[in-house]
Amino acid sequence: MTKVQDQVKIPRIKQIDANLNKPINSDAPPTIFQTNLKPEYATAALNLSVDFIKQRQSITNKYILWHPFVISFILLIISIIWIPKLTFPHGFQSLTQWSYHLFLLNKTQIFTIIITATMLISLIFTSLSRLVEATYRSQIDSIVKQNGEPIFNIELNTLAQDKITDQNKNVLENTNIIVYRNTPIALISIKESTLLSNDESISVIIQTLGCRKVYLKSGLLGDLLDWAMIRTEKLNKGAKPHCKLIIEVESADKVLQSTLASKGFKCFSRTRLETNRILGGLFGIKKELWGVQFHMNKNEKK
Repeated sequence: MTKVQDQVKIPRIKQIDANLNKPINSDAPPTIFQTNLKPEYATAALNLSVDFIKQRQSITNKYILWHPFVISFILLIISIIWIPKLTFPHGFQSLTQWSYHLFLLNKTQIFTIIITATMLISLIFTSLSRLVEATYRSQIDSIVKQNGEPIFNIELNTLAQDKITDQNKNVLENTNIIVYRNTPIALISIKESTLLSNDESISVIIQTLGCRKVYLKSGLLGDLLDWAMIRTEKLNKGAKPHCKLIIEVESADKVLQSTLASKGFKCFSRTRLETNRILGGLFGIKKELWGVQFHMNKNEKK
């Protein structure tokens, strides 16, 4: 049997610490800078891209927990089981007095309803969370098993070993990492789409975009989108009149939608989420394609 150690590739290049479970080192110099994908950031790039998927998973969990279907289902169950057992007061014209006497007459039942509702919410949330986790787990597993190649167009293990060809070095320029206090905190990676590009415009797809959760409202996402526009123009090299930047968004992600809208992106396609029929059908989560068309003259976007 092959030993586990034989299957693990030990990076030749020392990796920048990217443990997302630890707080940022407050003793490190308070510097912030941008960098392209380099061998020492291979592990950080993989960790961040996986963390962005987990953030989407968390957003989806919150969305379905407060979905009208879930709330209505809980209220329906409580109504069927407990309302017939309540004693309702009579002869009160004031709603406040009526509610107060309703509580006095049904103290035990009301506390039982609260306990039942709490247990029911916990059971439903646990079940739905497992459903959501299974959906996003498949995406994470695909990225990890392929060493980040679906996102970064290069195997990160190979990059960490510093075994990349001159041709692949150009690919590294399509990823931008923001580093704060010697810790990578945000990342974007893009790829030109030969399928969507034509004689009039170059089309570039954002493969991954995000930042650590604590910095979501800091404006970093907008900065990364600005970088992506500039990089798209560099890829175009002035060969085509227009540039298009496209990203796939889930309808529950309001923060990203707001950031995209502030940068001029528009939603031009909305379809049912096909990765999970329950999330896409019952809860109505959509897969949206957002894009912006632009061209640059002397660093001015028009």
